[in-house]
Amino acid sequence: MIMMKTGMQRIKENVNFLKSVPLLKNLSDDVLAKISDVLEVEFYTAGTYIIRQGTSGDSFFIICQGSVKVTQKINDEEKEIRVLGRGDYFGEQALINEDKRTANIIALNPGVECLTLDRDSFTHLIGDLCELKEKNYGDENRVLSIKYSEKVNDSLDQNLQQEFSDLKLSDLEVVATLGIGGFGRVELVKTFYKNKTETFALKCLKKKHIIDTRQEEHVFSERTIMLTCKSPFICRCYRTFRDKKYVYLLLESCIGGEVWTILRDKGKFQENMAQFIIGCVLEAFEYLHSRGIFIVILSLKT
Repeated sequence: MIMMKTGMQRIKENVNFLKSVPLLKNLSDDVLAKISDVLEVEFYTAGTYIIRQGTSGDSFFIICQGSVKVTQKINDEEKEIRVLGRGDYFGEQALINEDKRTANIIALNPGVECLTLDRDSFTHLIGDLCELKEKNYGDENRVLSIKYSEKVNDSLDQNLQQEFSDLKLSDLEVVATLGIGGFGRVELVKTFYKNKTETFALKCLKKKHIIDTRQEEHVFSERTIMLTCKSPFICRCYRTFRDKKYVYLLLESCIGGEVWTILRDKGKFQENMAQFIIGCVLEAFEYLHSRGIFIVILSLKT
């Protein structure tokens, strides 16, 4: 009886903790209890490499106590990417995509306690969460930013000859809302500029959401790459703004809509339209790849 109570208490404590993990907070108590029942507790002393870059992985980790640093080998030098703490998780990409580990995870002083799931339990219980597929640690984006910045080097400023450099945020008039998401919203805006009316899409990113989800590197990379890309097959970013609550990207107003929406409405594409869409995507890929930029995720909605 005592052992049963102890086991039930442990599961209850784990469930309460899992509810505090942003990734899992919307799962039912029943699912959380099942996850808790198969969790293993692992402790790693300071300096231990919990994960090594380039190795295969069979475990998913949630930090219960302590913290770890994420490092990645870039140009033969190991660089620190970021620090993860209580409630953060890692190791899922190698399980979802069968990829090699993309970074090192190193326990920090005085050590770190992790809850771990094996591959089968992970796949069965939480492996289909869309947040897992979309999440990154900032390492891919930071590496991309570093490599791209090294390639562009001092010519970056010359590439950022902003066509609307003297345009102010206050000059823009909102016409309609094009979309709303967890990150913020996209507005269709217009302004009278140099004797003619110009229209743009204004992407409004909540600073709080960026910080809460630790997407600073992602936003920085998106800004850097989009400002330097000039291709008819890639949505242009003309300039950026910011205020107390938002970061803004002033984008080309591609008001034709998402490919996914058009496909949904039509039911299917004719062969020539499908070929045209694929051709446009390949042209965009060729442009990006020639500049050392690689796409991680591509979908009909993006």
